Amino acid sequence: MMDASLDTDIIIHLYKSNKKELLFSSFDKLYIHEYLLRNEIQRKSNLVYEEVLFDVDNSRIEIIGNKELIKMGIKSLFENYKSEYYYLFDMGELYAIALAKAMGIAAFTSDDTKDFGPHDTLVILQFC
Repeated sequence: MMDASLDTDIIIHLYKSNKKELLFSSFDKLYIHEYLLRNEIQRKSNLVYEEVLFDVDNSRIEIIGNKELIKMGIKSLFENYKSEYYYLFDMGELYAIALAKAMGIAAFTSDDTKDFGPHDTLVILQFC
């Protein structure tokens, strides 16, 4: 298995549908950028926010913020990816993808399938 960086909506959808175990059974470690937790998950669903905090407290999910990025020595790399992909993704996707790239995480998880969304864009970027 591998590690994964999580996008906001897949967290909310899986938690609300009682399918969050799919995440834990599919990946070794799960990472969420602090921005997503505080600015998106909490705003969109306080119930999911509380459940995610419970899973963080139980070491099932790791929250990564600026302090952790600095400690790992990859804060500037993360910021570079954010700048590079700023016009391609919404803020949630941007933070999750930049985190995955900066940390060398192979999996970015999203359930966004809109045209020119993260799936289409990442496939195009991979072959450029």
